[in-house]
Amino acid sequence: MVNILIHQFQPDGGVVDKAALEQFQKQWATYQKVVDADGLSHKAVGKILHALRSISNSLRSRGHNARR
Repeated sequence: MVNILIHQFQPDGGVVDKAALEQFQKQWATYQKVVDADGLSHKAVGKILHALRSISNSLRSRGHNARR
């Protein structure tokens, strides 16, 4: 779960565009449900990226350089 704070307020503390803020909050809630259910494979992609980073670090520590 990701919590978002929005700092788009007027100096007096009022929201600049209340309708836009409400729409964002509704859309964010929907997106958060998709992320929580891994509907866009965020977890799978994250695992792949972590594995690639691990391989890259391992190769670097052995003196291999992928960028020549």
